[in-house]
Amino acid sequence: MPNVAMHLHLDSDHPLFRLLHPHFYASAVTALDSLISLLPEKGLVYRSTGFVYSAYKELIIDALNCFSFRPFPDSLKDHGFTNQDTDDKVYPLLEDALNLYSCIESYVNQYVDLHYQNNKDISNDPDLKAIWAHMEKYMLGLSWLDLNGVKIVLTEIIFKVTGWHQHIGNVNHVGIMKMLMLRCQLGM
Repeated sequence: MPNVAMHLHLDSDHPLFRLLHPHFYASAVTALDSLISLLPEKGLVYRSTGFVYSAYKELIIDALNCFSFRPFPDSLKDHGFTNQDTDDKVYPLLEDALNLYSCIESYVNQYVDLHYQNNKDISNDPDLKAIWAHMEKYMLGLSWLDLNGVKIVLTEIIFKVTGWHQHIGNVNHVGIMKMLMLRCQLGM
């Protein structure tokens, strides 16, 4: 939804468009490809479940309806991961993800600070208010529209559409390739 909101409500010279646009490169095509290959009946996700198609559709709809915006570090805490888990190198992926998140957070904070000095600057930007209103329709739990909230949301968006999607895409790619190779070897 942020990609759509960005294109609907921000001019290409708006500072937030310039911040987000490079990170959304080809994300709409990727999302469409995943809808075509992963989600439909006989798609890869459906075939990996034991559900009948009607129950599978309900599961997908319920998952979408239950989505709530939560920054990645907070989500880890919600799922019982602690700083000790990453400090002890128990979950290297989490350590790497948190390091990436921290880098993106610093990048976003510095960029936003160049264009917005305080909450008044945020409230005086009608384009920002429009994109925020659009995203609030689809992203339950979105942070308040203030300087800190903008930084949190932009950090999360960039993290999810870059590093996290790259990780998930690589995992899926490896899993799919192994599955396809197995099917070829078995003559299926």
